[in-house]
Amino acid sequence: MNIHPVTLRFSGRDEELEEGFLRHFYDHSLPVYRWGFLLGAVLYAAFGLLDAIAMPDVMVQ
Repeated sequence: MNIHPVTLRFSGRDEELEEGFLRHFYDHSLPVYRWGFLLGAVLYAAFGLLDAIAMPDVMVQ
């Protein structure tokens, strides 16, 4: 298997594998990115609520 050392893309006789690999990678990694983004938003909101509960007097200043 030939891989370009700088771009890390398939090269030479394996060049036709690149398109299939990218499609597979995109199809399988997109749900992970979406769940990560959702989890990050939930955690951000949870810490906002925690701040409001733990220090309500600072929230009104």
